[in-house]
Amino acid sequence: MTERDDIAFGTPEAELLGAAAFDGEPLQPPANVKAELMARISSGGSENARADVVELPRRRTWVRRLAGAAAAVFLAAGGFAAGRAWTMRGMSDETKFNALNQASDYSQTSHKMADGHTIRLVWSYKEHSAALVMPAGMQIPRGKAVQAWSVKGRRMTSMGMYPSGSKARYAFLSAMPDEGESVMLTMEPASGSSAPSSDMVADIPMGKK
Repeated sequence: MTERDDIAFGTPEAELLGAAAFDGEPLQPPANVKAELMARISSGGSENARADVVELPRRRTWVRRLAGAAAAVFLAAGGFAAGRAWTMRGMSDETKFNALNQASDYSQTSHKMADGHTIRLVWSYKEHSAALVMPAGMQIPRGKAVQAWSVKGRRMTSMGMYPSGSKARYAFLSAMPDEGESVMLTMEPASGSSAPSSDMVADIPMGKK
C-alpha cells in the first residue's frame, strides 16, 4: 500500500492528486482547496497541542499521587517499629515492667541459688524486653552489684546490673537475649566490670520464642 492509498475519495487531497495524475503538470492547488487544507492543518495542530498540554499534567499528577501513596505505606510499615522503640524508651521502668508482664507472649524461667533464693528471668519478644526479678529477701553486700552477662558460646557481654540498695525488685537487661543464649549472673563491684571477676551466682538459659 502506498501513501496515496490512505487518501479517502472526495477529500481535498484526492482532488489534488487526481488533477496531477491527468494533467501531468506541476501541482497547483485551487485556491479553495488550498484554503481548506491550510485550515485543517491549522485546526489539527492546535488541537494536538492542547491535548498534550492537558494530558501531561494529568499524568504527572497521577504519578505523584501513586508515589506518595507508596511512600506513605513504606513509612507506616517502617515507622511502626521505630515508633514502638521510641515509645518504650520514653516509658518509666515501672510502666515498661507492667507492659512486659501483660504481654501476650510473656515468658519466665527461674534459678534457685545455693542460699535458697530464687531469681527469675522474664521476657517478651513482642515487647523486645527482658528483666531480672530479684527475691525480696536477697541481701547484696554494700558496694556490690549483681551483674548480668549474655553468654553465647565463649562470648560474654554485659547486659546490666542490679545494685545493692535498689528499691525495685527488678532490673531490665540492656539488650534482648537471643534464643539459645544464657544469662549468667555474677557479683561485681557497684561500678561494674568489663568481664566477670567472681564466681557465677546463677546461669539462666533463655527460652524459645
